[in-house]
Amino acid sequence: NRFHRFLPEKADSLSISGNQVRALIPVSENELWVGTGKGLSVFNPKTGSFTDLGTDPVLKPLTETGILSMARDNSLIWIGTVNGLYAYDQERKTLLYYQSKSDDNQTLPDNQVTSILVDRNRNIWAGTENGLAMMKAGSNSFSRISELASSGFQVSDNSIKALLEDDRGYIWVGTFGDGLYILNRESGKFVSMKH
Repeated sequence: NRFHRFLPEKADSLSISGNQVRALIPVSENELWVGTGKGLSVFNPKTGSFTDLGTDPVLKPLTETGILSMARDNSLIWIGTVNGLYAYDQERKTLLYYQSKSDDNQTLPDNQVTSILVDRNRNIWAGTENGLAMMKAGSNSFSRISELASSGFQVSDNSIKALLEDDRGYIWVGTFGDGLYILNRESGKFVSMKH
């Protein structure tokens, strides 16, 4: 049981891209995606080495932006970055890009996507530095969640750092400075868990 430390090495294109690791997601038996502040790295646990994605034209944008969060939905891998949200389709080898537009409420509330949740209905929840949004399964646009109804707390003015769906289907929302909230899916109401 020994720990191995991986650090970026400027002269080695096969080293990890950055030393601020913010997200990890297993993609296959031979691939662990590592999201860093300097971009995406792919680690092969069998060889103990990283793959240089800079030569892949589809994934290249992910090597040039800070990765903040990742989640998986079957063959889709959702990647939250400092510049928006990406969806990589492993089967089709395509990359979709979603970004915030201040004049369009069917987009993300902010481009810094700090947390992602794929719920049991395959809806995509995106927590950002400036609020929460949800894309229904099969849709291509987001609905911004602007108010936590039972508390009056304005989600659109808060930094969402963590998302989780529990076994009852409730959505837990962790914020940077305003505590923890739970969305009861049946009632559609948020409850504050402030102390």
